Amino acid sequence: MEKRLCTGCNQEKPLDSQHFTKDKHDLSGFTYRCKSCRAKAHKEWSLKNPEKIKEINLKNREKRKQFYKSPEGVESSRKAHLKRVFGISLEQYDEMSKKQKHKCAICGKPEMNNKNKVLCVDHNHKTGAIRQLLCGLCNSGLGAFKDDEKLLKKAIKYLKKHESNSIL
Repeated sequence: MEKRLCTGCNQEKPLDSQHFTKDKHDLSGFTYRCKSCRAKAHKEWSLKNPEKIKEINLKNREKRKQFYKSPEGVESSRKAHLKRVFGISLEQYDEMSKKQKHKCAICGKPEMNNKNKVLCVDHNHKTGAIRQLLCGLCNSGLGAFKDDEKLLKKAIKYLKKHESNSIL
């Protein structure tokens, strides 16, 4: 295995991605300082330049904000969320929405009707199984009742009891 002398700690280390950061500008494809020396140097520089770090962070935050406002950013974020949280692709989500005619499975309102511009993926919190797509209000309602059928039945009974009369 090829090795490289780190210019930071003067130690010879294997020239691989475990020890050195990739660098497309270097012929070897890796940086001239090992990862631990680069981290140490970066930490020292950060401590000496807090205003510059603040400026960089603000610029990066603004770039992220602009990206996630763009159509590409919204779709990218949605894809990642669906995969990470529910284990489904955007194509699978779109197919579910199409089957439901782009309407909430409970109230039947279209996906653009409420605050959320897309329907929520409803799932069983105990098993993780995906059920159907719901509008934000219906999804929040089920969540508030913790998917408890007995509690929902009590709520229905309560509503019926107070359908025509009020206390005041």
